Amino acid sequence: MNEAMLHGINFTFFISTLIAVIALILAFFIKRVKPNQEDKTDEEVGVQHVDTGKE
Repeated sequence: MNEAMLHGINFTFFISTLIAVIALILAFFIKRVKPNQEDKTDEEVGVQHVDTGKE
């Protein structure tokens, strides 16, 4: 019984390590967003402001 539980715990840590390594590798493929050099207003970019009712 204890040996089976120990095997399950070890397997769980192996799987979590594998997921963390895959996430680290995929993190290198995230592209950075570079801001445009031109000054554009929010309307030109398409930003919509939400009215929260607070002033």
